[in-house]
Amino acid sequence: MLKFVDQIDRETYDTFASQHPLSSINQSAKWADIKHQWIPFHTGLYEDEKLVAVALVLIRPLPMGFRFAYVPRGPLMDFDNQEHVTAMLKGLKALSKKQKCLFVRMDPKVLYREFKLEDKESALPLDSGLRAIEHLTQAGTKHLGFPLTIGEGFQPRFVANTYFSDTFEEDLPRRTKRFLKQAEKRNVTLRKGCIDDVEDFADILSETEDRKNITLRTADYHRLLMETYGDDALLYFAEVDLNENYREYQKELKEIQDELIKIGDKSPKKEFSLKEREASVINLMKDVKPYLNETSQKQILSGMLSIKYGNTLEHLYAGFDINFKKYMPQYKLYVEVMKIGFEEGVQYYNMGGIEGTLDDGLTIFKEHFNPFINEYIGEFDISTSWMYPLFMIAWKIRSSR
Repeated sequence: MLKFVDQIDRETYDTFASQHPLSSINQSAKWADIKHQWIPFHTGLYEDEKLVAVALVLIRPLPMGFRFAYVPRGPLMDFDNQEHVTAMLKGLKALSKKQKCLFVRMDPKVLYREFKLEDKESALPLDSGLRAIEHLTQAGTKHLGFPLTIGEGFQPRFVANTYFSDTFEEDLPRRTKRFLKQAEKRNVTLRKGCIDDVEDFADILSETEDRKNITLRTADYHRLLMETYGDDALLYFAEVDLNENYREYQKELKEIQDELIKIGDKSPKKEFSLKEREASVINLMKDVKPYLNETSQKQILSGMLSIKYGNTLEHLYAGFDINFKKYMPQYKLYVEVMKIGFEEGVQYYNMGGIEGTLDDGLTIFKEHFNPFINEYIGEFDISTSWMYPLFMIAWKIRSSR
């Protein structure tokens, strides 16, 4: 016998959710604490006293006094089991009606396609994804299609994931390895941050906001994430001691110039090579000099905040200082944080959303980390009111303005 429960114990919920193959931070019990402006329900479906499915349902007001229910990256259940799918959706619909919602929206973390970028044209839909769509629609949902752009949905339908393997570093593209060597040559190091560093992290993100004309989150939001997820919130910085680098450049420049004096005009070929190195070191010194400081405090080049949940380390926010682009800090940071996650047992690093056209800047950058592209089955709505179609028309008109 199947029984839907509106609110189950959070610990019971999270034990199931974190161990589910489709686990996601968006379906973690604590995500409700992050989305505190929403009304949360930790729902569950039981079969003969055994928990077989869960869904974090977030309810939020809409314009004109309406409400809607949202199940981000959920529910977590066996989408091959039509009986479970039907019972879970029936329960979600009843809960939403009781809460006076116009509709329920969900975007399950079910794969439609999975492929490497070079195989994007030949990748075919997965049978499991097609079955999930069929079972969801048979249970009364409306499939909202296969949008390509991030802005068309509540969550990106395309994400880039780097999976754990024993040869992870060996398999990185040659250009990525070259960038990592460049970061190493310039003495870029990694530092684990703490909750006291969220202001520095917000400052780094502001560089990205200004450069890309986007709005990210405030320091208070990052502090909330770190307080809520505790040890599972990984804040890391790539940084460098510019004063020490400058001293090394001075030493290298003197050695080059001494060598030039020593060889005179005896070896034009060697002289040419040394002068090229001399010009390169002088340029490095010019780049560094404006940022030297008396305190020897290391310069933060980039920062990244990720959350570990279930079998995944999920990338949430990252940014870097464009003034130090030549130091390649973001490449060092991504690879080192991935390695940390893999050492702690996660199966893959979720780098977050990309455009479905697969030709945007995010895709080009994330391609440096040898990802698989995960294309999900998309969003589904359950109507709970006769006003749903009218509201959706009004919503589309408003969104298009």
